Amino acid sequence: MNSEQESSIESLHQQIAELKQSNAMLKRIIESVPLGIQIFDKEGYSCLINSAQKDILGVPNLETGIGEFNVLSDPYSKKIGASAIFEKAYKGEKSKHIIDFDFGLEENTWDTRRDRRLVEESIIPIALENGTVDYVVAVLDDITEKNKKDQALLESEERYRAIYDSISDCILVADLNGYIKGANRSACKTYGYRLNELIGLHATVLIHEDNHTKFLEFKQMIMEKGQYRGETVDLRKDGSTLSTEVRGTTFILKGEPYLVAIIRDVTDRKKHEKEREELINKLQHALEEIKTLQGILPMCSFCKKIRNDAGYWEQLEGYLTSHTNAKLSHGLCPECLEREYPETYKHMKEK
Repeated sequence: MNSEQESSIESLHQQIAELKQSNAMLKRIIESVPLGIQIFDKEGYSCLINSAQKDILGVPNLETGIGEFNVLSDPYSKKIGASAIFEKAYKGEKSKHIIDFDFGLEENTWDTRRDRRLVEESIIPIALENGTVDYVVAVLDDITEKNKKDQALLESEERYRAIYDSISDCILVADLNGYIKGANRSACKTYGYRLNELIGLHATVLIHEDNHTKFLEFKQMIMEKGQYRGETVDLRKDGSTLSTEVRGTTFILKGEPYLVAIIRDVTDRKKHEKEREELINKLQHALEEIKTLQGILPMCSFCKKIRNDAGYWEQLEGYLTSHTNAKLSHGLCPECLEREYPETYKHMKEK
């Protein structure tokens, strides 16, 4: 063996050593990944599987998952539709989907688990330069627990949304700049907007222009004291006004502060309060008039004049006119008519 051959053999050994080292490194990397990874050769046989994949699929051991298992012919893989997905992958088609792994099916010959898992699976074909797919990589993520949490969260959100929308008071949520980010059903109904119309509007759009400074007062008091309570006049979409009682506070969501306003339409209450106040004023005025005629009135026994509060004597007509809203007219009673105008009285009696 000449030196050139020895050099070639040494180079080959070095390449083989590097390749083995590279393969060992690849296996370590794949093993360290928390997702399930499985590689299939061009015939559909499993040639590499990590521990995460073994646990997800319930493979008895790593040896069983390598060489023996064929994803294209395995009865269980066919049953759950995995074989059909891999057939497309060997034609060069990438895919990502959710598979419901029911390990209790009789087609599953591995008895290591019989539960049900929801798995997100990514299928990646590996093609050579000539376009032939020689390997297919399957990456699995067990999302069973995440799906349960998401479902619980969704149910919780639906529950809170139902409560949120059942509240008769209006609820508006806005960012610190005053732009509306959320509203309940009562707010939409009261102000005459659909929800998608309210979202993004500035809060002052719902406040009468004479009361726009109320928003600044609302924000300032909340930022300083954590809460607000006041009254204002708001504006509906159709331009009509409503009297409102407003309570406000702030909360943090995902690290961002938000303003929340709980608004009650008090238009009817204000109307009734005004009507009651007007009625009370009328009654008070009437009472004052009644009080002016209460007590003993000093009256002359002969001329029938009345002494007023200033001590002057005035005619009864003048006194009543100045102390009441009564308007007097003059006439003659029958007795006075007979005494003062006997002929006229006699003539009227004859008729």
